[in-house]
Amino acid sequence: MSSPTIGAAEKDSRPGLIILLVALGLIIAALRLAAARGELWFDEVWTIQGVQAAVHSPTDIVLRVKHDNNHFLNSLVVYWIGPDGTAWMYRLPAVIFGTLTVLLAVLIARRHGWAAMLAGVILTGCSYLLVNYSSEARGYAYEMFFALAAFGSLCAAEASANVNWEILFSASCILGFLAHPLFLTVYLSAQVYTWIPFGHRQQEGKRLPSVAAIICRTIIPGLFFGWLYWINLSQLTIGSGESPPVLSVIVQTLSLAVGGPFDPPGSYAAAAVTLLSRWRR
Repeated sequence: MSSPTIGAAEKDSRPGLIILLVALGLIIAALRLAAARGELWFDEVWTIQGVQAAVHSPTDIVLRVKHDNNHFLNSLVVYWIGPDGTAWMYRLPAVIFGTLTVLLAVLIARRHGWAAMLAGVILTGCSYLLVNYSSEARGYAYEMFFALAAFGSLCAAEASANVNWEILFSASCILGFLAHPLFLTVYLSAQVYTWIPFGHRQQEGKRLPSVAAIICRTIIPGLFFGWLYWINLSQLTIGSGESPPVLSVIVQTLSLAVGGPFDPPGSYAAAAVTLLSRWRR
């Protein structure tokens, strides 16, 4: 019996679609490599200098360097490469993780069919924000990778009730926190999904989360972030420039998410498109 979600015509077109996906993947990797050219910019140089000055062992990255420019996993890469690396050496791990993020998006979309996979590879592969994150020696490329890893493992855990997916979610959260503390938004979203059964496609009379889910989704990542906050994040020195208005940042982010312009009035129009698309869903 054929799969109810895949018709005969779609099955026949699979080889062509696979070739198309591979071609798009190569283009997406090349796009990130092209964006990673050029000299290191201010925050990248700042990271290298900070690691060189204060880090004498990997543990120092968390225990000694208490600065908002210190993205732990990226600083660890910088520490391993040393102070004499080239721009390519510092940026290549971010390029790799940024490309793998697109692959993860395709794998997550796979359960929704080929159309969703194509949409996933195009939207994530050509996203200005994701290309930018994947082209610099900072922690954002790692954060996005582990955010999708956490999301994918959460979806798989809900579908299969396999404890290995719960463990993978927990590991993704820990590494996500080490990539960038803003990963906290992913963790909190997972808590809402786990503990508040609103909008779930679930059977009636859903019970409380399993013991494995409580431990792996809530307790272990929560305790790790609490420790990280206590030992480092609560003592951060903020070294960035002037803070722009919050509304402006939100509008710019929503606009860039759909490939819109950075500045108004176009950014407001593109942000409205993003909000309307989410509302329709």
